[in-house]
Amino acid sequence: MFTINQLNNKFNLSDSDKNQMENVYRALSYSFSGPLDTEDFKNLEMEHFTDVRGSSQFFYLTAANGDVASVTEVVPRKGNQKDSLNLLVSMVFTNPQYRKQGLIGKLISWIITYYETGDINSDPSLLISDSIKNPYCKEYIDMIIPQIYRTTKKIHWSLYSIIGDFYKQFGFVGCDNINWLEIKSNEIAKHAEFQINDKSEKFLKYEDLNEYYFNNNYNFPEIIDENLLNCSLEESSHPGFIERIQSYVKTHQDEISNKEFFQNCGFLIKDELNPKFQTLVFICPFFFINRIIVNRVFTSCPDVEMFSKHWERVVQFIYKYAETTWSYLKCLDEVKADDKIIMISDNDFISVGGVINKQQFTDVVVNKYSSWSNKGVGIVLPMIRDWQEHKVKEGKPSSMLAYNGHWSFM
Repeated sequence: MFTINQLNNKFNLSDSDKNQMENVYRALSYSFSGPLDTEDFKNLEMEHFTDVRGSSQFFYLTAANGDVASVTEVVPRKGNQKDSLNLLVSMVFTNPQYRKQGLIGKLISWIITYYETGDINSDPSLLISDSIKNPYCKEYIDMIIPQIYRTTKKIHWSLYSIIGDFYKQFGFVGCDNINWLEIKSNEIAKHAEFQINDKSEKFLKYEDLNEYYFNNNYNFPEIIDENLLNCSLEESSHPGFIERIQSYVKTHQDEISNKEFFQNCGFLIKDELNPKFQTLVFICPFFFINRIIVNRVFTSCPDVEMFSKHWERVVQFIYKYAETTWSYLKCLDEVKADDKIIMISDNDFISVGGVINKQQFTDVVVNKYSSWSNKGVGIVLPMIRDWQEHKVKEGKPSSMLAYNGHWSFM
């Protein structure tokens, strides 16, 4: 039999807890370390687990011999409707030695039942550890899900699937109104040193996130339809991914000659004649799937023609960022060129007033730069599940993820 355990970063920060969490991360490294070695992955993730600014709870199954057999994380995010909460299911993993036993199905089903009803005995085939029975476990959940959320039932689950609609069996609905735009490293022309134009351009850094990423002037429109649920960007994981790359650079600074460059995580360009018209991007490596992700494209350009001109310059920055990342981070040396990919989701494009639609954005990226390709839903499918009401009832459809920002509920 397998035993279910939990660790959260509010009540489980003793030395013993940290040691066990390190063991969990070492197990997770099999699937999630990407180009990082096990210890680098463990160290970077432990930094974020012990950073109490955000909340995180891991549930994992252990075998009789103590092996970590299956794991998943639940991360609470504020919903962008009143009294709303999003629970992100992340780090879904089963140890290769224990696959084809349905363990991840058992784990996810148990977690959902436990969160929604408080029942810890829903699966008689699982043993319950003291870490679950400890009052702190329930206290943690009560802390992140106040009674007002339970009363309004504006709580939903979300996840990113890299295995298609597998999670449909747990009530998750795929949000497939999304296109991934991609380019491989061997299709990027080499660029001369990227020189910034101080009059109209600016590198964006971590400290610029509050102004250019979270500020409502640069944000996605607020969701007002109660059947369209999404997560507030104020708790986006994007800053965490920037912190990971900067932490990696810091711990390997002796072997990275261009470490100052990695203080940059975005680029802003303003129209020289009318500075109120601007375009910006945020970008960072996503080690989990060994990709470089453009997390946001924002423009206030009044037409496609101006945006297209801005994009010529923006894409030069994107290429230079990618080239620098692939050239200077030693952990990427062994990654094949075909596996070095830049990705943009068309759902992460914002045009002020909707002047430029997603299709026009895609046309600019793909048609103007033929090396880019539209992969459709592609590698990552966002999925969502309503709290205790994930099936259609009385003719009312289950809620869906709002199509205005793919990475926003991370």
